[in-house]
Amino acid sequence: MKGYLKALLILVMISSFPAQANIFSYISKVENISGGIPGLAYIGQIERWTLMPGVANPCYNVAGCEVYVAHRHYANGTAGTYSSRDPKIADASKYKTMDELREAFLKITPLPYTFRVVHSGTVVTSECVGIFYGQRRSASDPLLPGSICGAAPSPDLVCDFNVENIDFNYNQLAYNDVLNNNANVTKQTKSVKIQCNYNSKVIISATTNDDGAIWLNEENTLQSILKINNKPANELFELPIANKETASRYTNSFTLSSELKSVGKLKSGPFRGSTVIVIVVL
Repeated sequence: MKGYLKALLILVMISSFPAQANIFSYISKVENISGGIPGLAYIGQIERWTLMPGVANPCYNVAGCEVYVAHRHYANGTAGTYSSRDPKIADASKYKTMDELREAFLKITPLPYTFRVVHSGTVVTSECVGIFYGQRRSASDPLLPGSICGAAPSPDLVCDFNVENIDFNYNQLAYNDVLNNNANVTKQTKSVKIQCNYNSKVIISATTNDDGAIWLNEENTLQSILKINNKPANELFELPIANKETASRYTNSFTLSSELKSVGKLKSGPFRGSTVIVIVVL
């Protein structure tokens, strides 16, 4: 029997990371716009919008309230200009809950959604792209509740890693070792080194189930429990990048572990799963 887990590392620059967040977006690239009014083009993704049971839609019964994709433009954190090429819910006031609003949004566009949003003029705040709500009045529309809005990368902060992706390849495993969850053969640990050109802090998390689990087969009977520094990988782990190696290089490392867990009947054959490790530089 084979167990195989592939974890991909993605560097995401972000200004804040709430402990409870349901809407996640980030900017992966910034382009300068030349000619006319100088500006910037933000390219990235609205990655996910998870369920928020019992949370009210702030647009409910508010006349003219819309939900739309835009960038954080003003110093108070509110939205800039909306582009007609991006998704919008014009009748957002009729949805009572955030889950109803989410369903309406996903009917317009599936996630992840790739955006290219343009900023014009002077940058006065840490800009990001997310889902905003309101009546599209200047400097008044905030982000939807539960949003993680990944800020545009700082042009002079550079961080990288000693790996681009991590493979946990178990090769051939005995059936009984997996069935009995024998950690001597079902657990693997690897170290990831991060280096930045400034003394920095990062937050690390993974897109897994609530307990850090990733299913490795369609029957959902074999899973990998992914941990970051011995904590479930879906939790937020803060790591200082403060070990000074040179005048322009600061480093630190974290461990990523995968442990197979059998939760039902297994058939011999290949098993495979994947996830994304999000590295957020503060």
